[in-house]
Amino acid sequence: MNRKLQLTLSLLFVFFVGFSTAYAQDKTISGTVTSSEDNSSLPGVNVFVKGTTQGTVTDLEGKYRLTISADANTLVFSYIGFISQEVKIAGRSTVNLTLEPDTELLEEVVVTGYQTTSKERSSIAAQTVSAETIQNRPNANFTQTLQGQVAGLNITTSNGQPGGNSTINLRGVGSINGNTEPLFIIDGTPVDEDNFRSLNPNDIANVTVLKDAGATAIYGNRGANGVIVITTKSGSFGAGLQVTYTGQYNITNLQTNDYNLMNSQEQLTLERDFGRGRGTNLTDAEIAASPFQNWYDYFFDAGLSQIHNLTISNGKENIKTFTSVGYTNQDGVLKNSSLERYNLRNNLNGKSTNGRLNYSLNTSINYSKNDEPASIGTGGINRNLVLGAYQSAPYITIDDYVDGRSLLSPLSFTNTPLFLVDLLKTFTREENELKMIGSANINYEIIDGLTADVKFGADFTDENLLSSEAPNSFNALLFAPGGRNNNLTPGSENQQTTRTLTYNIISSLNYTKKFGDHTVSAGVFTETFRGHRYTFGFRNQGLDPKTYSPGNGGAM
Repeated sequence: MNRKLQLTLSLLFVFFVGFSTAYAQDKTISGTVTSSEDNSSLPGVNVFVKGTTQGTVTDLEGKYRLTISADANTLVFSYIGFISQEVKIAGRSTVNLTLEPDTELLEEVVVTGYQTTSKERSSIAAQTVSAETIQNRPNANFTQTLQGQVAGLNITTSNGQPGGNSTINLRGVGSINGNTEPLFIIDGTPVDEDNFRSLNPNDIANVTVLKDAGATAIYGNRGANGVIVITTKSGSFGAGLQVTYTGQYNITNLQTNDYNLMNSQEQLTLERDFGRGRGTNLTDAEIAASPFQNWYDYFFDAGLSQIHNLTISNGKENIKTFTSVGYTNQDGVLKNSSLERYNLRNNLNGKSTNGRLNYSLNTSINYSKNDEPASIGTGGINRNLVLGAYQSAPYITIDDYVDGRSLLSPLSFTNTPLFLVDLLKTFTREENELKMIGSANINYEIIDGLTADVKFGADFTDENLLSSEAPNSFNALLFAPGGRNNNLTPGSENQQTTRTLTYNIISSLNYTKKFGDHTVSAGVFTETFRGHRYTFGFRNQGLDPKTYSPGNGGAM
């Protein structure tokens, strides 16, 4: 073998040895994680190298596979509802593990507002609803999801508007003239009980309903009708990074009814028999050739909705975060009814190394755009779309509509559906809302059992309502100032802005001592609550048809 060949082989040997040495710095470890309760596999378990960001999660069969550095010596396994475990690798390539349930964590927690306890230790009549009951439901307003979930909680919704307000009563109506709805608390912040359309139900971790006089003892007369305490989601300590996306597409249909409405031929024949209406002098052939319009299907339609949620949670040893972004677009079953919503939430929780100091910061920014028909439930044939769906003449069709002015002469009740078609084209009612809720909490254990706590919460709402009637609409021309035969310009526009800010500060000192099977608790609380409300509105009459656009207020 000549020197050149020997040199080449030597270099190749050095290359492969060097490559093998570098490759040996990383290794792969795998295994399966199961539950000790029934030996079933656990999907979604966090598996990571202690002290690093190297990690993965188990698949649907509870299996994992992870590439780690050669100097890694401990794996950490964590899963919600189970005790986290650390396992030494000790040169193994396969590490299987069985996780034990965390009985203390799985114990039903009751949030009484100022403190958290277990159901067994609580002296207040309360019921808790978990996130599994609330999340991934198509209801835009989370309170509608609570229907049938809590004994004694009566929830009624008067309309099918997406995100529409519900009337909530706990254990009956307790007042004739006063407020009868419970007090709502979100992460320690009191919020308006009539406004939940802008909030994302998928951010809720659990809901605790306080039913009896214990709620009054805590919140005073504000809790006289009961208290509903809402806790939003947070990350988990030591859980690593988790990204979750959920998407929904739904179709909503109006519940079928037993109305047997007449078609055009039946209606015209009836009118001819009674000698009144359009069918009075029509022949059988003319009646048979009459067109037919199903106004029920025109004013009511299938409501399409889409819901998208992206959550990012991260947890290390002493800090955890939860961030969610949500988008909802829901159409109602009635024309011109819809809700569009954007949500952003960030929850931050942390603790000191010795565990005595705990802190949290919860922030939520929400925006919604609500399009809601007006005058539903009234008798106005020129305003109520529901009335037009059921009582319109079937031989009047959409092709008969020209514009609002053509409906003035002759002015006939038979044209009811055309009045409403014009309303859909020329009337705008839009409600835009910006809602921000924030809370901060600092908790410090001074000595064993003695804890000082300070909470601050604020709720800000900016609501803008626009109601605009075009100057060329039937209603604007019919009800023009001074009558419809004058020279004044018709059309009107109403705008109203309402801003509300409430905030509260709670300071407390709590002492808890356990003696065997007995626990003694005592607490001192102080609370400051203030509210500010500002409203401004105006009405503009006489709009210029040449420059008219809803919201611009262009007058003559």
